[in-house]
Amino acid sequence: MAATKTTPDDGLGPLQRPLRELCCVDPKCPDKGLCGHGNLSVRTGKGNGTWRILRCATCGTEFSERRGTALFGARVPGDKIVAVAAHLKEGCGIRKTARLTGVSKDGVTSVAIRLGLQAYALHNSRVRDLEASEAQFDEKWAFVQKKQKNCDPLDPNDVDNGDQWDHPAIDVESRMVVSLVVGKRSSDTLEEVVADFAGRTGGSALHRAGSAGP
Repeated sequence: MAATKTTPDDGLGPLQRPLRELCCVDPKCPDKGLCGHGNLSVRTGKGNGTWRILRCATCGTEFSERRGTALFGARVPGDKIVAVAAHLKEGCGIRKTARLTGVSKDGVTSVAIRLGLQAYALHNSRVRDLEASEAQFDEKWAFVQKKQKNCDPLDPNDVDNGDQWDHPAIDVESRMVVSLVVGKRSSDTLEEVVADFAGRTGGSALHRAGSAGP
């Protein structure tokens, strides 16, 4: 009876991806960020058996398949990170998420920061050169550490505390949040979100809005 041929993608866990969906993460590699180029292989005999060590044939770099993801270097187990992400996505707060997942409040906060930075990097690289016919700007209030009335204007530690606002810029047709700036409710913050939206869309919607007659 012929032996069954194994492949590097056999027995993948729920948080692992096939090699064709992965890419080299070395900033100096010509194939950095390019998936499906056939330049990656699994280094046998390396790794802890849970996560694979990959080698790029183009530049010779070896790295964990988790590098470049929110899982890399995390102390919280992968399944717990998924659970925390699911609860945060549904609008659960830090304390409630900690109770429901069994992860400490500091652990939930750490995961939230990891996920946020990863999402920001992905959004910043992918959301470019969009066509937008109409832009909608909105705002949502929140506070950091304490409410504004409890902040001391003379205390430098309170500069970033108190009232903070989410300022999203939305493509009306697709309902996609193209830009989001968090900050004080000021003209500087408004100018920042408008400039970011214009940079990602070529300013087409803004130009039409600005040229519209009475």
